[in-house]
Amino acid sequence: MANKLIRKGKLHSRYQVSNERWQEGSNVPWLNIRGKWLAKAGFNIGDQIEIVVENGVLTIKKMGADGNR
Repeated sequence: MANKLIRKGKLHSRYQVSNERWQEGSNVPWLNIRGKWLAKAGFNIGDQIEIVVENGVLTIKKMGADGNR
């Protein structure tokens, strides 16, 4: 992708059921991204991705067919 394009969005909530019988589920942050801009950035349907989580930052990287970057 030649130009760096900034996208803005919003985190939503989604109810997640607990795996433990004695605990109730809870609302958790939920992020859904989609659009032609992902294809323009080199992401294709079925690609494997790696999401790196750091303090306040998510980095999404496309992985190779063998699971490597």
